[in-house]
Amino acid sequence: MAAVCRCFPGKNPKGGDRVPSPAEIDNCAGWLQAEIDLLKHDLILPVGKLAISQ
Repeated sequence: MAAVCRCFPGKNPKGGDRVPSPAEIDNCAGWLQAEIDLLKHDLILPVGKLAISQ
């Protein structure tokens, strides 16, 4: 299992977690790519709106 974004964007003032901006995702994308490279996956199943959009 891996998270789409390794950098926590903080809480949403209206409740729940805040969705990271595209710039925040780009800033942390290297961590995800490194994790994917280490896992040597055969299959990726995205779960959630943010993961599917990536």
